[in-house]
Amino acid sequence: MLNQSDLTELTKGNIIDHFLMIRKIEIRNTKAGKKFLSMEVGDKSGSINTNVWNDTAGFDNIADSGKVGDILKVAGSIDEFQGVPQIKVSSIRLTTSADNVEVQDFLPRSARDSDVMEKELLVRIDEISNTHLNELLKNIFSGERMEKFKTAPAGKSWHHGYIHGLITPTLEMIKICDLMCDFHPQINRDLLVSGAMLHDFG
Repeated sequence: MLNQSDLTELTKGNIIDHFLMIRKIEIRNTKAGKKFLSMEVGDKSGSINTNVWNDTAGFDNIADSGKVGDILKVAGSIDEFQGVPQIKVSSIRLTTSADNVEVQDFLPRSARDSDVMEKELLVRIDEISNTHLNELLKNIFSGERMEKFKTAPAGKSWHHGYIHGLITPTLEMIKICDLMCDFHPQINRDLLVSGAMLHDFG
């Protein structure tokens, strides 16, 4: 668990010494032809832009090796440019195993409780009357596989890109399938709902 203030709580003038994830990174050139990094970095609360100039401590390493998804240790202060918050960076580096940080610490989370969603999914599996499908689903959604499924994000950005983001749209799809079957009773509900449960699994 990170012991640092959320980015969204910081205002102009605040000093930071934070672990932050790279959301976007691009090497650009100033009008004078000097390289700099245009970046968007963030934590679980949100993101902020920063330009890292080539005389900043740690610049070369990030320019050579930094990529989206990497975790950085960023020191500096919160500033503004044209009214938009940004970080004025004094030093920057990639994290190491000694920093003891995990990617999950930097992703937002679903507003719903994951245990509640797990129970909701298991109840719907119990309602599958087809024996073969029921046994298949119970086997798949169990143990370590269930733990990974209910924790994983569905995507990196637009599509439920947050912790528990995979199970959330799965439950939403199941509800849509149930509504379709209510309007079209000829549809095999067990097969359709099972497909919804497994559509993003793997």
